[in-house]
Amino acid sequence: MKQYIDFEDLNIDDQYVMSKEDLVVWSYSGFDVGAHSVSHPILSKQTLEMQNYEIATSKKFLHDCLNKEILSFAYPNGRKCDFNESTLKLLKKNKFKLAFGV
Repeated sequence: MKQYIDFEDLNIDDQYVMSKEDLVVWSYSGFDVGAHSVSHPILSKQTLEMQNYEIATSKKFLHDCLNKEILSFAYPNGRKCDFNESTLKLLKKNKFKLAFGV
């Protein structure tokens, strides 16, 4: 049985998609791993503090897991209405180089 990423400290339900081992293998096989938030909220509907938590914590988790710089971010849901100017400023503050929507 695989040991899955422990999201307990992030207050996330048992919704695991990849094991830590899978994530590391994927990353070191040449796939870029980017942040996507902690709990998949619509960022434009969150407070500034909550947006920062979602953005910064997801980046830190991946950095700590992979020991690699995390440069990209994919907006949860990805529509233009799902993020705002505050989100863009926080992405810059957290040193992301790219952000993607749909």
